[in-house]
Amino acid sequence: MTAPRRNPFRQPAFFLFLLPVFFVGHGILDQHPSVRAGDVLGLLPGYWLAAAVLTVLAWLPLRRWTHAALFAFAVLCVHFFFGGFHDFLKSLWGDRLPARYTFVLPLLALLLGGWLLFLKRTRATLGNVVLYLNLLLLLLLVVDGLRWSGRRHHAQQAPAPAPLAGLTGCPACAKPDIYLIIADGYAGAGELRSHLNFDNRAFLEALRQRGFYVADSSRSNYNYTPFSMASMLNLQYLGGVGARYTLGAEKSICYPLIGENRFCRYLRDTQGYTLRNLSIFPVTGQRPPVYSPFFRNGRELLTAQTFLSRFNRDVRFNLVTRFGWRSELKRYARYVVRDANADLLKRTLAESRVASTAPRFIYTHLEMPHDPYFYRKDGRENPVEVLADYSNPRPELYVEYLQWCNARLLELVDGIRRNSSRPPVILLMSDHGFRTGTTAIPPEAQLLNLNAVLLPAGDYSRWYPGISNVNQLRVFLNTQFGQHLPLLRDSTSYLVE
Repeated sequence: MTAPRRNPFRQPAFFLFLLPVFFVGHGILDQHPSVRAGDVLGLLPGYWLAAAVLTVLAWLPLRRWTHAALFAFAVLCVHFFFGGFHDFLKSLWGDRLPARYTFVLPLLALLLGGWLLFLKRTRATLGNVVLYLNLLLLLLLVVDGLRWSGRRHHAQQAPAPAPLAGLTGCPACAKPDIYLIIADGYAGAGELRSHLNFDNRAFLEALRQRGFYVADSSRSNYNYTPFSMASMLNLQYLGGVGARYTLGAEKSICYPLIGENRFCRYLRDTQGYTLRNLSIFPVTGQRPPVYSPFFRNGRELLTAQTFLSRFNRDVRFNLVTRFGWRSELKRYARYVVRDANADLLKRTLAESRVASTAPRFIYTHLEMPHDPYFYRKDGRENPVEVLADYSNPRPELYVEYLQWCNARLLELVDGIRRNSSRPPVILLMSDHGFRTGTTAIPPEAQLLNLNAVLLPAGDYSRWYPGISNVNQLRVFLNTQFGQHLPLLRDSTSYLVE
């Protein structure tokens, strides 16, 4: 008599090792191009090792490998999908008890403990559960594989906006090097004067003395950096953006638009410019040269939603700040932002020394005077306890830091002009004004920004005091390259979380 054939999917716990593959692969699909395969495939060996170790540890009380694998699977699910689960609770309950860590962590511990107890006491082999999980993970991987194949098949339809109608070349136009310098979070003169009790005329006059046109009452169109930059670089307002800020819109709408924006593609494809990305975003296939904790890319964007990452960000941070552990506070002072700004300033000056026959476009995005406010106006460093205190925005420290930044920006402008072999274009702007943790400043004031333009020919006749970012590059292209783009209505969208 022949022995019955065993179902190959009923016994081996394939699901335990397929789960990390699904987590990583699905993350690449959902967050491409910010996450690419090369960024995250290195996570898989670590996840597989963790799965094996968890299984061995669970075997000690359970003494059955299948049951141990099922417990390890549950632990990995908590780790991989905790961020989405917690965000869902917060969308329902806000900051109330069911969404707080004091409730969520004991709940998860209770559920995992109950699952462990069930696996310990049950006499069932749980072969059907193993079969279900094996087939489920295989099905999910097949679906993602089909999605990936479809995406590759339609690669030419990647999320890049169509060129603006009416844009043409201009062979006779001068093609100077163009520097777009974004000072992130730099407030406009009106917000500084009326709401932060600071008169910034000395800095603005210093720019005018250097030949800049300074728009007195300019404003950004959005109060979040990715939305503001996606709109400006594409010379349009954003479709599909509601009244609320969402991370999903930031990833699915803004990042692709920044990455393949109209302005860069026009300069490269029509005017023959070479592009240099010194920003915090991927642009035209060039990865950002520095790390920003505010705008994640690559591996960190994928792992940011895991349990350990959220625990480190929220629970560990609260413990460190509550008990004032100075050695640990440095981890949360975000000195990486300070170092990135210094690096970008140095790189931008280095670019200005490059001799090139082809015209160049350099996009530099400085996270200053955006918080943390590292320096006082005289260069003294703020203590680490202040930098790590996210709950207190301290507007007076912002004003002090802004004055320190003024000196750095003037040094940058002077260095670019001094080093350039031919007079450059410099667009010195901000993406929005001061908005950190404040409800006292009206939304319309938080959108007032910095907008200063230096053109070799000095023709500023098309600029106007109340210009908004969405029209900035339209006016520039009309002036520098003889285009005839119509201006859009200057309006704003204040996104709330």
